[in-house]
Amino acid sequence: MLHSLSRYKFTVCLCLFVIMQVFVWARLSYGAHSNDDSILIESKLALLNSGMHASELSLEELEQMHKQLREKRLDYGLKAASLFLDKAYYLNDSINMAKGYHYKAVAFSRAGDYDAALKNHLNALNLREALGDNKEMAGIYNNIGILYEKLNQFEKSLEFYEKSLSIYEELENDKVIALVLTNMGGLYGSMGLINEGHAVLEKAREKIEYWEGHPVLASNLQNVAILYFREQDYENAKKYHRKAMQLYENENDLYGYTYSNYHLGKTYYKTGDYIQANAFFKEGIEIAKESGQAHLRIKLLEQKALCYASMEVYNQAFEYQLAFSNLRDSLLGEEAMDKVAFYQALYESEKKESQISQLKKERELKELLLEQQTLELSQSKLTNTVLLFLLVIVLLGGFIIVNHYRNKRRDQLLRQSVESQKAQVQAIIKTQENERMRFAKDLHDGLGQLLTALKINCTNIIQAPDKPNSSAIENASTIIKDMDQEIRNISFNIMPQILVRKGICPAISELAARINSSRNLRIDVTEYGFTHRFEASVEIAVYRIIQELVNNIIKYSGAHNVNIYFTQHEGELNVHVEDDGMGFDTALLKQSKGSGWKNICSRLKYVDGNISIDSRPYRKNSTVIIDIPLKKNKYEHQPVSC
Repeated sequence: MLHSLSRYKFTVCLCLFVIMQVFVWARLSYGAHSNDDSILIESKLALLNSGMHASELSLEELEQMHKQLREKRLDYGLKAASLFLDKAYYLNDSINMAKGYHYKAVAFSRAGDYDAALKNHLNALNLREALGDNKEMAGIYNNIGILYEKLNQFEKSLEFYEKSLSIYEELENDKVIALVLTNMGGLYGSMGLINEGHAVLEKAREKIEYWEGHPVLASNLQNVAILYFREQDYENAKKYHRKAMQLYENENDLYGYTYSNYHLGKTYYKTGDYIQANAFFKEGIEIAKESGQAHLRIKLLEQKALCYASMEVYNQAFEYQLAFSNLRDSLLGEEAMDKVAFYQALYESEKKESQISQLKKERELKELLLEQQTLELSQSKLTNTVLLFLLVIVLLGGFIIVNHYRNKRRDQLLRQSVESQKAQVQAIIKTQENERMRFAKDLHDGLGQLLTALKINCTNIIQAPDKPNSSAIENASTIIKDMDQEIRNISFNIMPQILVRKGICPAISELAARINSSRNLRIDVTEYGFTHRFEASVEIAVYRIIQELVNNIIKYSGAHNVNIYFTQHEGELNVHVEDDGMGFDTALLKQSKGSGWKNICSRLKYVDGNISIDSRPYRKNSTVIIDIPLKKNKYEHQPVSC
């Protein structure tokens, strides 16, 4: 029968273990933040909850479980500490027995069961005294002093602090002296001796600062904050509580961090900042609930109820007051039990059971641990395979996305280039057609009419050869002169000969002179540093661009004066065109449906030039700057002047 029960128990343990392994593997596969240590702890905790006894684990494993679990769940930490103590009793190991009592005392203290904590510390003290271990005795004296302080027995607390301090001073252990002084500083505050408390805490901080990274600094700062709170210096209290809270968070000390929430909430409550106080109380309640800090949770619930009452939110106040009362009554009921007798009976019962099933459990544990290692290895291989597969998928997907984006971008640029070239060609064709129409109009309206008049005068002269008509001859001569001038104008508009013969500056000066003769607009042309002419393509492009700019100024700006500056630099031609007319919105140029701006851009692109325009709507004066790179050409040594 006993054998069947053992096999059944082993099967249950194995099932729980496998379920836990699958759960942990799933957390890892879907991105949960865990590590190998937490996986091992969760697996062992599943076995522990299934009824495994202390004899089935080593002291080192139980100690590791206790230290890691006590920060997460006090009840689990207490269970691991109890198993550690059982294992030490089984091995008759007095040193680890004292350790086990210490671990249990710490767990009870953090759970708020100070009487049980005190009893475990006294048991540990008896063992250390029998071993003659003064250093560990000093640590226990300090812990007992803490408990008496929490039980409001201040004189007893001070007595044990002084015993601890005396031993550490003999050992010249400054690190731990700082810890004891910090505790004494907090005690002086509880006794109402504020100045003494500040002095002792300052002395402790001097030793803490000497030992960089001392873990007791957070407790020291918290005690300083409590002293300021007692002095009603709430701003300094907030300041030091926040510093302590940050250190507790860095050290992953849930107990200290929760207490900082409690004290900061009380401080903000005192200053009337109920919203901020509520925030700290809320966070503290959540952490205390998760970590099993029942007594501290009671304090936080009570403070949160008071806070809501002060805010006149009475339904919330009633809710938290009810939660406070229920939790307090629950703990009071539990404290009515004889805890020492209960744990002693539990210990004796487990001890007897361990004597019966010790050998079988050890064998089952070894088999289970071997199976666990096998499962962990399989899980590791499977995880690596999945990760490798996901990595390949991610890389392949990334390559496809990047390649698609590049192709799309290339097609887009190609379409833009084709559209730009198409627009430029259309602008050139339109300009050519406009030039042809203007040329035909000039020939028809100007030269055509003059030829008709000349024909009439010549007919009159021919019809009366014997009678010379001086008036007809004079009219014919005048018409011939006008025809010559009209031909010159048409020729100038098509391609100014002065541009071909003398270059850009004289050609623009000639254009300015023709416009200036109208007296509606004054154009001044100035050149700097001209030493030679430029390539014909550059001169023609610049001439047509300036011609287009001047036409636009005449049509739209209402300007009275235009200044054109030519500056020749080494390797570059710079042209400034300035007018005193009304400005315009340069953003509209790209949206223009006319061919003027497109022609300018086409000609600039042909000579690798660029243009910048400074103009604003409703503001007078506009400036256009054109920069064109220059190359050496056959006109390099041919002088030029305006």
